Amino acid sequence: MNLAQLQRELCEWIAADGMADQSGNSPRADAGLAVYRNNYCCQLTACLEETFPRTRAWLGDCAFHEAAERHIAVTRPAHWSLDAYPRQFPATLEKVYLNDPEIAELAWLESDLECAFVAADADPIQPGRLLTIDWDCAIIHFSPSLTVRRLTTNAPAIFSALSAGTSPPAVEPQPTDAAIIVWRQDYVSCFRLVDRQEADALRALGHGAAFAKMCAVLVAELGQDRGTRRAGAMLGQWISEGLVIDVTTE
Repeated sequence: MNLAQLQRELCEWIAADGMADQSGNSPRADAGLAVYRNNYCCQLTACLEETFPRTRAWLGDCAFHEAAERHIAVTRPAHWSLDAYPRQFPATLEKVYLNDPEIAELAWLESDLECAFVAADADPIQPGRLLTIDWDCAIIHFSPSLTVRRLTTNAPAIFSALSAGTSPPAVEPQPTDAAIIVWRQDYVSCFRLVDRQEADALRALGHGAAFAKMCAVLVAELGQDRGTRRAGAMLGQWISEGLVIDVTTE
């Protein structure tokens, strides 16, 4: 057996929860392998703890570590940096806590805020450029830090209370059309609750829909005056929040 093969088998054994065939090992060798396995689990658990402090506070240490163990057992690191490892932990929590959706939503919020902070840099559009844009054929480009996510509970209120060190509110369901956006403005990760219309608009524009098409949808829903005002108000807020980084034409 060469060194590369030995290293591969060791990595497989560690990542497979020590279940790979290691028959014939001496007790001393087994004890040494257990040290590697323990270090692997401790490093990944610490990574999850650092990324999800409020989720951990909401769940409690015991439940959090049980969920972390389940996640580590089925999710191996797939990136050179451990910064990427926690991103699928909320999906694990969705499966573990099917009847407690606020847990996964709280974790998604923490993960999205972390991702927004390390997202690629992009300068907001300069106000002077807005004067020369033909909005009838405009395509809006948003900050790469932007995430739009459906929301079913008051997880953001729980997050805010835990961040402030105050007693979190009881879990409450949200309207079926509730959503949340997360992005980075300057050097601060931010979030804001949005309604269905704004969430739909952000998703459509983010996939390349023209601004005029978004306006037409709002006018169809709200009427000419209200729809036009709503479109203008949303655009103005997106610009003030640094979400819009460029506008091109079709």
